[in-house]
Amino acid sequence: MLATKLSSALVAPSKVASKLDWTKAFGSVLGIDITRERIGLAVVEHPEHNPEPIPLISIPLRDAASKKSVGISKSALSELESIVRKHHVCASVVNWPVHEGRMG
Repeated sequence: MLATKLSSALVAPSKVASKLDWTKAFGSVLGIDITRERIGLAVVEHPEHNPEPIPLISIPLRDAASKKSVGISKSALSELESIVRKHHVCASVVNWPVHEGRMG
């Protein structure tokens, strides 16, 4: 059942590109790599403006003082919101590995 729900959310890259309409777009795409400890980030602007991805500093997934094993810290959410505003993010691509039904 999970695979069916996931596959219904996936779309071809050409469809994503047409939705973004990068010929007119002002925004950028945020690449997000989620692991147990951190959120890796990179921003990609329109290839005409900057053909190379811009790597950003990773964000810790949880506060160092937090003992919780699930969830995301408020500071991480705040940092993500700031990045979205600063780089005018209009879409994101997320890598969230799954292993045996749980986050990898």
